[in-house]
Amino acid sequence: MEGVTPKSFGKYLLLDPIGVGGMAELYRAKMTGDEGFEKIIAVKKILPHLVGEKNLVDAFISEARLAAFLQHENIVRTYDFGRMGDDYFIAMEYLFGKNLRLVMNQAADLSLPMSLVNVLFVISQVLIGLEYAHELTDFSGSPLGVVHRDVSPQNIFLTYGGQVKIIDFGVAKARSQISSTQYGVIKGKLAYMSPEQASGATVDHRTDIFAVGAILYELLTGRRLYSGEPMEILEKARTASFTPAGEIAPGLPPRLTEVLDKALAAKPDDRYLSCGFMLADIEDAVWELSFRPSAKGLSRYMRELFGEIIPSEESLLRDAMGTDSRPNGVYARDTPPPRGRSVPAAPAETAVTLKAAVPPPAPRKNVGIFGEAGTGKTSILRRYTENLFSGDYTPTVGLMVEKKPLNLEGRELVLTVWDFAGRDAVNDRLPENVKMLDGVILVADCTRETSLGAAQRIKAALDRAIGEKPFVLVVNKTDLTQSWAVEREKLSELAAGGWTIIRTSARTGVGVTRAFMTLAEQML
Repeated sequence: MEGVTPKSFGKYLLLDPIGVGGMAELYRAKMTGDEGFEKIIAVKKILPHLVGEKNLVDAFISEARLAAFLQHENIVRTYDFGRMGDDYFIAMEYLFGKNLRLVMNQAADLSLPMSLVNVLFVISQVLIGLEYAHELTDFSGSPLGVVHRDVSPQNIFLTYGGQVKIIDFGVAKARSQISSTQYGVIKGKLAYMSPEQASGATVDHRTDIFAVGAILYELLTGRRLYSGEPMEILEKARTASFTPAGEIAPGLPPRLTEVLDKALAAKPDDRYLSCGFMLADIEDAVWELSFRPSAKGLSRYMRELFGEIIPSEESLLRDAMGTDSRPNGVYARDTPPPRGRSVPAAPAETAVTLKAAVPPPAPRKNVGIFGEAGTGKTSILRRYTENLFSGDYTPTVGLMVEKKPLNLEGRELVLTVWDFAGRDAVNDRLPENVKMLDGVILVADCTRETSLGAAQRIKAALDRAIGEKPFVLVVNKTDLTQSWAVEREKLSELAAGGWTIIRTSARTGVGVTRAFMTLAEQML
């Protein structure tokens, strides 16, 4: 890092500035610990001239408090929050890649647009992350009511390894915030605003759904939803006035035009009820198109776009890891600092760290998988273990299937999965095995009319036997039929009643790992 002088910041070493916004500046930094532990992170600080602005400081603290709850693979992780002297800061995950806006610009420059399969992968990952944020509760179980309010390409980050992360919850809204937004005050980026947001009215999670629709529109058509001067864009945003995607790209798959129409509806009540429902339709489109979206595919595309600059960025990171952690100096690895140089004392640290940002160790959990005979329970388990563990492991068909550690958002969880086969699995297994369950996977076969009813009966029997436990309904074989025997209206009713419903395919593996991860999150 030639020409850059790192500086001490408490237990962190600020290496170089990597961004600045209206309220804060972002640094690449290094965190060090005992026994030679080192980690590259990002440190976000309030701009020096704003530290006396109480409203901005309160907003920054609100962002940090909210970030402490946001622990998900599709959301940038927060490690620490505190104050050094007058400087408030947030320490967070350092991401190696580019935001979606830079990706789209590079793709245009190279005439190498993102493929449809990668577009759908990116959007699906964003929806998964937002669904998690929207459903987030506090430690007492009360909904936080999180709305990002600034979902835009600048705030979606794609790593070179193919991960998709939502960043910058700086203008996010939660019911528990210290500060509240005045009616009529607009926050976010005009080009991705819902009509209610552009009008300064009250917003909820459906404004984020609109923004995702606007990003999908741009990725599919190559044009932004709105164009013109700022005031012209604002007026269009208030009325949702835009050219339908089908007129710009007439070759779009019909299912995707339907998704756009619903996500970009002017009235919130006409949009998707949740990101999960939009995700389900995106996954339907993936199956209809016979796509196999993956992080590896996105990673290959990122390296096509940025292959020439990735080596220099990797070299910069290697140099950063080799920089001596002593302040006010740039030292090569194993090179002592110049003699006679004094080390200034670090500023006093005010301990206001949010402990919730570091999840506690996770416990062991027992999960039972139930469903009518032939729904594909064992196939789902086999696909789940294949996705999760490398090697030639084959699960045991029958009772106890797996007991291995699972890493869930940095927490080690030992998950024991039990396959309850048989016509009356609940009563046949009572009381020894069923009563020890911490969570339940219910499996319904979408090709059979009786399957959903059987899953509901099993759930009722479990409630009577062991009380209500965290559960997920898996609708399996959704890649095998265009006309489901399982009623979709009934599924919508169950979802509205609080059921978590995930569409899966044991044949392709789509949705299977997500189902188990979702249940694990509920149990924790």
